[in-house]
Amino acid sequence: MAYKNNLITGITELLVLKILEQQDSYVYEIQKMINNNSEHLLSISLNTIILPSRRNRERVSHKNYS
Repeated sequence: MAYKNNLITGITELLVLKILEQQDSYVYEIQKMINNNSEHLLSISLNTIILPSRRNRERVSHKNYS
């Protein structure tokens, strides 16, 4: 079960980072893009998207100050 959770977390983070690489987006926009592009096969909650987007924001801001 832990393997499945790690896999889902990793895939979600990759999807979010790919979207943010292409354009800045709000969490609700990222959720909408994932749902629409997957033809609603992937239903990801806002809470699931928040953590990877926060991590990315922290990496970018840390990189800018380094």
